[in-house]
Amino acid sequence: MLIDTMPEGQDLIVPSLTGGILTANRASSVIRGVKERHNAKAEKDDTLIPIRHELRPYDLRGTAVTQLLRAGCSLNQIAVTMGWGLQHAAYVIENYAALVPEVSDEVLEKLTVFRSEAHK
Repeated sequence: MLIDTMPEGQDLIVPSLTGGILTANRASSVIRGVKERHNAKAEKDDTLIPIRHELRPYDLRGTAVTQLLRAGCSLNQIAVTMGWGLQHAAYVIENYAALVPEVSDEVLEKLTVFRSEAHK
C-alpha cells in the first residue's frame, strides 16, 4: 500500500528530506531522535512505555512478529506476511518469543513440533 501512495517518479520508499538517498548515518540520527523524544515523554507519562536504548531498527521485525503472535497468527501466516521462509520465520520467532512471556511457552512448543516434522 505504501508503494501505491508514492509520488510519481519517486524511486525511493524512504528518501532524505531533499528527495535523495537517505544515508545510514542520517537514518540512525532520525531514529535516535524519535527514541529520545519518546523516552522524554515517557518519563512524564506513566501510560507510555520507554524504548530500551539497546533496541535498533532491526529489532522492529521482532516487534512485528510478536504482534502477529499475539494476534494468533500461525507460523505460515507470519512467514508469508514477513516475506520469509518457514525456517527463517521459526528462527526469528524462537529468538523473540522468549522475550514475550505470555506467548513464549506456546510458541516454543509449536516450534519444537515444526522442527521435528521438518527433519523427517
